[in-house]
Amino acid sequence: MDFLRDNGQPLGCYSNRFVRNIDLDGNFLDVSYNIGHWRSIEKLERWAESHPTHLRIFVTFFRVAAGLKKLRLYHEVSVSDAKSQVFNSQYLPSADLAETLRLHVRQRLAAHAPPREVEFVKQLPKPPSGKLQRFILRNQEITKQ
Repeated sequence: MDFLRDNGQPLGCYSNRFVRNIDLDGNFLDVSYNIGHWRSIEKLERWAESHPTHLRIFVTFFRVAAGLKKLRLYHEVSVSDAKSQVFNSQYLPSADLAETLRLHVRQRLAAHAPPREVEFVKQLPKPPSGKLQRFILRNQEITKQ
């Protein structure tokens, strides 16, 4: 995270910050995330697939995570460039659309990144600030099980 914060500009990373949640007493919670702003998703993926530090982290992560059946990771991606945005209201949630999305993402992202599942929701839980409330998604997953 520090590498991108300090050296990311030439790679296409405008800014990068690691964030950990804390409770009201200032104690760290078991929740963390990264906020990064990139020139393009392609620049992000090119870095993720080639930087030695990132590769080392993910190799270790997948060794540990392989035995975790209930692990849920969330990725919220925003594309600001209008030319990269596609929206067509004719697409309704379906198993076919989910598989089409999975295949599309698999072709564009690194091998470790494609989701195992695609779930369609009408709305993501966000407060007025617009930040995704991941804890609500986690609680919904726990309730399903």
